[in-house]
Amino acid sequence: MAEATAAAGAAGRASTLSPYRLMSYSAPSAPLALVGLPMAVYLPPLYADSDGFGLELALVGTIIMLSRLTDVVTDPIIGYMSDRLRTRWGRRKPFVLIGTPIYIVGIYLLFVPPWEFSEVTLLGFTFNWGYAYLLAMVALAYLGSTIKELPYYAWGAELGRTYNERTLIFSWREGFGVGGSLISAFTPAIILFFGYTKPADAVYFLSLGMAALMFVFVTNAMIAVPEYPVQETAKRRASIREGLKYVRGNRPYMMLIVIFLFSTLGAAMTNSLSFYFVKHVLLAGELYGLYLAPYFLSQIAAVPFWFWLSRKVGKHRATMWAIFWYSLWSCFIPADPKHPIGLSPVPSPGAKRQSGMASCGLK
Repeated sequence: MAEATAAAGAAGRASTLSPYRLMSYSAPSAPLALVGLPMAVYLPPLYADSDGFGLELALVGTIIMLSRLTDVVTDPIIGYMSDRLRTRWGRRKPFVLIGTPIYIVGIYLLFVPPWEFSEVTLLGFTFNWGYAYLLAMVALAYLGSTIKELPYYAWGAELGRTYNERTLIFSWREGFGVGGSLISAFTPAIILFFGYTKPADAVYFLSLGMAALMFVFVTNAMIAVPEYPVQETAKRRASIREGLKYVRGNRPYMMLIVIFLFSTLGAAMTNSLSFYFVKHVLLAGELYGLYLAPYFLSQIAAVPFWFWLSRKVGKHRATMWAIFWYSLWSCFIPADPKHPIGLSPVPSPGAKRQSGMASCGLK
């Protein structure tokens, strides 16, 4: 069978990356980021804190981790199906349209459960059914995310005609994503003035905002952004097993995966614990958004620089510099909470590393 490649026809295609088209493609990243931060930061305290649903924190963390592991199965399947789909609307857009409502429903039900959790007895075991609900809703949200995001990212890569155009696309997308994260970070501080002080209040408003903006931005992207026809070649399509074999045999790609794993591990751990630190150590949980402001503002400020540097020295060298910058400044982060600290529990240099990798097209 023929193997589908969009890159084959890209070289002969004139650039159509107008600012409006770049904005239309990148805009859905903003509502994604609105709930991306709560998924990492507010979800554990929402389900485990005494002013939340009061579940056991250790079990909540384990359930979230197990739910996340479903991506190991769904990611290759969705990627494989998206590459081989043929419709009059393209091969990426149908997945974005299907995955978006699944994601919206999953996120809303995850953050705004319609029922109170209580103890139940099943087969002689007594447990709080909130754990089962959390597992199901996190899995549903991540399933919608996989169906929507993998083809969405591939769609962006295929819009670019050249090496630098793809970097430009990723920079725009990262900028909108960071903007959404910044709004998400400030939301708890904003609603504080209206008497809303709990994480549940913040995620409620963020979920509603995400649903409304996602519908508008995705609809606009479907209309305003093209998906270029797939160029067919005579090569046989690889199976999933063969594709995984090719990936394992691609040494530079495997090295990139390892680098990405270790570069994001520390930031992910810090993000997940930062709210607890601000709330229980600094005793300023209602001001959490203000503590995060330097993190996201530095990300926004860093995007143009890393885009320029990636064009100047190449994506891989720019990424190396970003990781070096992050590692250097991480050496100065106090390990003991008793020591003086800055305004942000999440180090701002990490924001430069994150935006650097994304703007270089490697996130």
